[in-house]
Amino acid sequence: RLPPQIPALFRRFGVGLILHGGDVQIREVIDALTEVAPVLVVAGNNDHEASILEIAALERAFMVGGTKVAFLHGHGGT
Repeated sequence: RLPPQIPALFRRFGVGLILHGGDVQIREVIDALTEVAPVLVVAGNNDHEASILEIAALERAFMVGGTKVAFLHGHGGT
């Protein structure tokens, strides 16, 4: 479960994109975060729920301005 302070803090700071590095474990966490801003999520080694694996990639890459940003969970990925 996501503590209510987290979405409140993200709203207060005007967060426009949320990156989740994995080990979500329950889909409701991502659903709550998407009420604040778009979420990019990668799968962690503790993510087994089908509804999470549907939206979580093993790695993500995207552009911010002219800079490419990439991330993964890091549990043995290459």
